[in-house]
Amino acid sequence: MNKTKKFLIKSIYLLPLGFFLWMLPNGFNTSDIGISIVAGLIIALLIVFWNLFEYEKFNEILYNDFLESQHSVSIKNTEENWNDLKNKLNLQIAKIKKIRESENHIEYQIDQKITDSILRIEKKNDNILVNIKRKHLNFIPDMAENYGILKKLIKEKTTANNVSYEKH
Repeated sequence: MNKTKKFLIKSIYLLPLGFFLWMLPNGFNTSDIGISIVAGLIIALLIVFWNLFEYEKFNEILYNDFLESQHSVSIKNTEENWNDLKNKLNLQIAKIKKIRESENHIEYQIDQKITDSILRIEKKNDNILVNIKRKHLNFIPDMAENYGILKKLIKEKTTANNVSYEKH
């Protein structure tokens, strides 16, 4: 599947949202249902198109991450990598609140413009899994904000060749 197909599929997913956004201010008049469906499709296409340029800024973005708000990476599990991730998050790459922490798991809430995101860092066997997703409405593209945060977080890894992007 290519990016154009993903663009169209994401627009179809957002059709009900566009339909609702059109019907809300105009009233739920069922006599103009055809116009409302077309207007909903146009709104959905505009939402996805608006996000498209932000995702295209990342040349290396994988198809799985394109127009999504949930992203994951896997990093080699070393004490250095674990401490490095914790230290970077303590430096506040964004407005971050620690939600919970255990020996093998840390969870943060990242305050963002529209809806907050959840960042999870978890040790699993030989890997450290880093997952970020929107707290609510995670089916709507997020202007590549979560992807950008994840890239900043792992950008300066000394073991960058041990970073692999996960499918979700």
